[in-house]
Amino acid sequence: MAIARKTKRTYALSGSLVQEFESAVPSGDRSRVLEELIARKLEEDRLAKLRADIVAMCEDMAEIWTEESEAWNPIEDEVWTRAS
Repeated sequence: MAIARKTKRTYALSGSLVQEFESAVPSGDRSRVLEELIARKLEEDRLAKLRADIVAMCEDMAEIWTEESEAWNPIEDEVWTRAS
């Protein structure tokens, strides 16, 4: 498995947040913890967008599904009537 090359960046954060983070996370673990937090946030955002896209698609398809259901229900009722 290839080791991912690390890239150093600079971001502005509130002093209180940095102080709390540095108090809570040992210096040798900070990059790893930040990487995990960022990856988790990106995955959550990706899944939220996917869910929203699926809901929108279902809403778009609702009318079509209703029409199809109305077309097939009489046939389904006929089959169940004959089967019982």
